Amino acid sequence: MRNFPYFLIGMFGASLTGVLTIVGFLYFFSDAPEETPEKASTSVQIPNAAQPQQAEPSASAVPQQATVAQQASAPPQIRQVDSVPAALQYKISEWNAVSFYSGFIDRIVVDDEDRTAQQVIDLRRDSVITLTGWAGHSEFGMRTPTVLFSVCDTIVGVTTVQDPRPDVADNVHMNLTSAGWKATLAAEHLPQCENPVLVAWAQAPIGFNIFPLHGGRLLNMVGGEPPAFTLTSRYRPPRHDERSLPTMKTIAVKANALRIRRCPTTDCAVVGQFTAGKYNGFVIERAGDWSLVQIDQQVGWVSESYLSIQ
Repeated sequence: MRNFPYFLIGMFGASLTGVLTIVGFLYFFSDAPEETPEKASTSVQIPNAAQPQQAEPSASAVPQQATVAQQASAPPQIRQVDSVPAALQYKISEWNAVSFYSGFIDRIVVDDEDRTAQQVIDLRRDSVITLTGWAGHSEFGMRTPTVLFSVCDTIVGVTTVQDPRPDVADNVHMNLTSAGWKATLAAEHLPQCENPVLVAWAQAPIGFNIFPLHGGRLLNMVGGEPPAFTLTSRYRPPRHDERSLPTMKTIAVKANALRIRRCPTTDCAVVGQFTAGKYNGFVIERAGDWSLVQIDQQVGWVSESYLSIQ
């Protein structure tokens, strides 16, 4: 296993430095269960969305249904989006932003026009942005249940990560078979500031870490009329307080030299080894009879045939 300056899952409180100028190569560690947005058009909560298999998530596991619906005057139709009105937004500093890019925004469409090639995106007040991409940790294949979106250092929306991406599994990491996501954001929901940059963040399955995705854009709000349709929010973004610390496990290694691998198969590269003995650590997720574990600052996949986890 490799040693990393930061954990995969993040055990501590939130801190954010340089959110819009992200550099470096840091790793992940979060401390709670997978989350998926709560739906937002009524006060009735939806069931938890499908989540990657992982070790004992602790808090609410799915972004919950939001209870706020925002209406324009005399709307002729309803438009469901993944952004939320100001009442459900909060500062990104609730989370621990780790400077390791974990996915891409592949495509940006504004009002049915492809804007992917543009570095600055012009938005009218009634514009709707449709984003598609993938999310997941490229080095070890840690899957993420949700992608958060921020503008002006404020969390403005969330979507689930569950769409098939065989290209990502083939070219990035074999564990990221369902790393795809899609989101729609309403310009009417987005805050304004001097440099409104839209950033997408992959949320670790447990804990408090979030990881930026490549492809953020500077937004240019050009005014215009409010939307002539009712905006309802599909999900409510998860909050820091809804997650609890992950449970530390006693991991007994039964082999004299247990290989630690980049992915859950013996065909994957060896990145280190554990000697026989007992360790305190975390099981981030499982795939078949393999576990992605973190012990101290070591991270990697190990065969459960040579482990005892309590």
